[in-house]
Amino acid sequence: MPNCFPDAAYSRFETSLRFCRHGLSYLLVAMVEIGLLPAINWANPLPRQPSTQPAIQPAIQLVMQQQVEAVAHHLIGVMSTTAQAQAEPKAVDVTMTTCAIQVTGSPTQNVVYLYQEQALSKSLNQPYRQRFLKISPSPYSPTIRSLTYKPPQLDRWVNFCQKSPPDRQITATDLGEVTCTVFLKPVVESFDRTRTNHQTMFVGTTPVDGCATNVRGASRIRNQITLHSTGMDTWDRGYDAQGKQVWGAKSTAYQYRWVHKGEP
Repeated sequence: MPNCFPDAAYSRFETSLRFCRHGLSYLLVAMVEIGLLPAINWANPLPRQPSTQPAIQPAIQLVMQQQVEAVAHHLIGVMSTTAQAQAEPKAVDVTMTTCAIQVTGSPTQNVVYLYQEQALSKSLNQPYRQRFLKISPSPYSPTIRSLTYKPPQLDRWVNFCQKSPPDRQITATDLGEVTCTVFLKPVVESFDRTRTNHQTMFVGTTPVDGCATNVRGASRIRNQITLHSTGMDTWDRGYDAQGKQVWGAKSTAYQYRWVHKGEP
């Protein structure tokens, strides 16, 4: 490589570099002697500290487990759209009942199974929608995934939540087929003045392209869900093959409000 400095200038540069290097060495030695830096035995250096990364994973799992339980807590109980139906003549009065169940032979860590049915509030013994839900951490993103199953034998599960918790046991076969998926994430709803107590709500959506269906002329279902302290708001909508909305919420969400929170 050619020398880019004149000989005299290069000599002065090299001398200055050696001086700075020696000066830095003297400074480090002095800092060790007065205790500002620890002494290092270069022949036998300190062993490398183990990574703390494995300890982070259980913490993440704990947070996700808490979120799974929080989502289930937001759903379990009885909600209705009675108040909305009274305020809006075109709104339908619907009752939604949700309870925890057990699926024999299925893993229980970070998973909660629910049974949910919807019926007109005047005809609770004739639900028009019955589903099993599996609430668990999503394997694809840091969200909570709610898988919706349609059981093959609907009549068998009418008023299933009226059974005592020990009697609410099903098998994996009873779940049926997965019909839709909703991904939820927590959002702080409100703080008190001291910011020591807050309400957390969950906001969820179906996948971008929705879920396949064959209900009342719709081929896809898209939904947005908000679980909050007073209940749940949903924007359940059906679209035909051309992407036109054929049923569902338009100007306002379906507003489910608590009738009874907790196990029915």
